[in-house]
Amino acid sequence: MERNLELYDVTIVGGGPVGLFAAFYSGLRELKTKVIESLPELGGKVRGFFPEKIIRDIGGIPEISGEQLIQNLERQAKTFAPTIVLGQRIVYLEKQKDGTFLLTSTNGEQHHTRTVILAIGHGTWEVQKLEVDGADLYEGHTLHYKIWIIRTFSGKANTYLRRRQYSVRLGATIGVHRCERKWIA
Repeated sequence: MERNLELYDVTIVGGGPVGLFAAFYSGLRELKTKVIESLPELGGKVRGFFPEKIIRDIGGIPEISGEQLIQNLERQAKTFAPTIVLGQRIVYLEKQKDGTFLLTSTNGEQHHTRTVILAIGHGTWEVQKLEVDGADLYEGHTLHYKIWIIRTFSGKANTYLRRRQYSVRLGATIGVHRCERKWIA
């Protein structure tokens, strides 16, 4: 390898809950650690889709919101000062003659490491935006691709939305309409 890249003991691809805990644990073992996340922020799908959802299936934690969980995991992961790279999607991995690995991102940046941990969950996700002329004029007002605060969408009487109605797998399409005083997704 001709490039003089900094060598890491562990590079974790994915900055969601599992990647963040892996970063903490690697640091705990005194390993030089890097986390590479394709999104512009850490937290993965928990932060993206479920920040207000109450999570009750984590041992030792009776309940916690998705956002609070990610904040705690970020704080814990940063205990040992890992290098964090945001907004880079790894598209190529090559094993070197010396047994190390060279990872390449979509922008061409390369990362050199002894060990790779893939903590990618279900992979990256992208919003499929509405393909209608002028739709961008309504984004953030009456057209939303992500729910930040559920109460924003709650009306008077019996109208409400539950985040689980928005648990969308890649490629799924959701339409929401009002019918007989109930929300249907």
